[in-house]
Amino acid sequence: MDDITIIIKTLDRYVCLKPLIKSILKKYKDIPILIGDDSLISCKKRIEKDFPNKKNIIVYNLPYDCGLSYGRNYLVNKVKTKYFCLCDDDFVFDKKTNLEAALNILKENNLDILGGYLRNYKIINSKKDYLIRFAQKILHYELPTNYIATLNEKDNILHANYQIKEFPDYKEVDVVINFFIAKTESIKKHPWDEDLKLQEHTAFFYSAKKKGLKIGFTNKLSIRHCPIQNFKYKNYRTRNYTHVFMEKNNLKKIVSNYDNKPTQEITIPTVDNIFISVIVPVYNVNNKADLLIKSLKEQTYKNFEVILVDNNSTDGSKEYLKKLINDDKRFTILSEKRQGPNYARQKGFSKSKGEYIYFADADDYLEDDTLYHFICEITKNKSDIVIGDYIEHSGEDRKLMKGINKDYKDNLKDHKDIMLIKLPLWNKIFKKEFITNNSFIYTFISEDILITALAMAKCNKITYISKPIYHYIFAEGGLTSTITYDKLVNIIESHKLIKRKFEEEKLYDKYKEELEYIFITHTIYRMFRITMLKNKKDKEKAYEEFLIHLKKFNKKNKYLKKSKSFKFAYKVVSHKSLFKLFSPSIKMLFTNKKMNKIFKKLDR
Repeated sequence: MDDITIIIKTLDRYVCLKPLIKSILKKYKDIPILIGDDSLISCKKRIEKDFPNKKNIIVYNLPYDCGLSYGRNYLVNKVKTKYFCLCDDDFVFDKKTNLEAALNILKENNLDILGGYLRNYKIINSKKDYLIRFAQKILHYELPTNYIATLNEKDNILHANYQIKEFPDYKEVDVVINFFIAKTESIKKHPWDEDLKLQEHTAFFYSAKKKGLKIGFTNKLSIRHCPIQNFKYKNYRTRNYTHVFMEKNNLKKIVSNYDNKPTQEITIPTVDNIFISVIVPVYNVNNKADLLIKSLKEQTYKNFEVILVDNNSTDGSKEYLKKLINDDKRFTILSEKRQGPNYARQKGFSKSKGEYIYFADADDYLEDDTLYHFICEITKNKSDIVIGDYIEHSGEDRKLMKGINKDYKDNLKDHKDIMLIKLPLWNKIFKKEFITNNSFIYTFISEDILITALAMAKCNKITYISKPIYHYIFAEGGLTSTITYDKLVNIIESHKLIKRKFEEEKLYDKYKEELEYIFITHTIYRMFRITMLKNKKDKEKAYEEFLIHLKKFNKKNKYLKKSKSFKFAYKVVSHKSLFKLFSPSIKMLFTNKKMNKIFKKLDR
């Protein structure tokens, strides 16, 4: 097998990749293996450790989340042999994986691509993966999976006719699965579309047919498919690029038939061509904004502008951002000398041209289809505000956070307790008319809450999409970083300003119960953080100020009554002796990582 190379693009699935490499080496110990890894944390060191001195394995660290198309093209261009074998990272070679026989068929029929089929271990739940795989191995249970197809286009409708029960010795087709042998030079000339991180499969074979590539299928080539799902990888697979492929090729519809039975039709949702302004405050983000800028550049919805507002950065952030933007005309960099994130946001807002406003933070990032999903929802429901889910990153851990925890089946604006959801800006998009200069306050704690709360109070319709649209990078040192008296008590000023702004809009009485509950929970949380102060006088002074502030609100608040955790916390902080008694335990909540994760849920 001197004239074939195996290429594998992988992303956050070393648990799959390792058995694949092991199985390849067992059967073809010297075959070249090229791995393109676009994970946030590369698998290169793990491969070097698990497969020492294997010079035929080369790992390329690719740009994070560059996508299947980019990764495969990159690897094909690194292939030095006449042919290559494309593998997904969750395949496993075994006795039935016969590359020699398949290569002979490809040569005999002068094909550009020859595909095989999968023998699938039917795995549902990742927690049971190993048990199921073990049982299926003993029972020799396999589920042959084959999707060979012909493609026909008429009147801008693409018809894909799949045969899934047909396993011929040899047949010429238009589409095979992503396990095939190919002529290297043919694919170099006709690569994958790098605008598509997913849904690249149909696009690749659609293009291959148009360019006259000769494609075949054989049952002499097969491989085991052992998919192990995890949260990180599953999230990557939910993104939508089909509309990108269809728009680029002027397709109105894709009709898929399976074994000659109409099964699926895909049409592009008609979306309003709404202009969006993305506003990002920037302060000392040098080497931290790469992912954000990349995710904005790669948005599948294109009608937007990005306004980055530098807020007196001292680390060369402005020049760094210019390099990342690289003359992309959609991006503008402004400066704001008044210190504070809301001064920067307001500067961006005053210059924005969008009908809708989206706020992001410079050290986080978006899903590539975030703006597209927002626009689809706005078009469908005429929403003034759309709320989405988000993913919280803490070190290597990732957790899906729901934007809304209740099952509202109608306009969310009809439920006043919508005010009690997490109120950060970045998992929401706002119609611009519901944000005004009155929406900005200039404190340093909870300064973004007013923008969200006031817009929600003033708008007509709020809707929700159950999809992660944002990645929030949680700072590990955030809770245990330097706590000062001024930083803590600043929340009191924020509450006063929020109340005043709502009164000016004549909305405070309507949302008094909800706002007071927010103020109570904020105050309790900051009172807990008093335990982190080093100066004893500061502790006592902060406690007394917070206690006076807390007693301004109705302790019989209906939401407080329903919350057992905050009801208990209220009792602790409102009695000095109890607070003193519990202080060592409270402090532990901030300094112990495991307890801290639980305690974060209290931070509203």
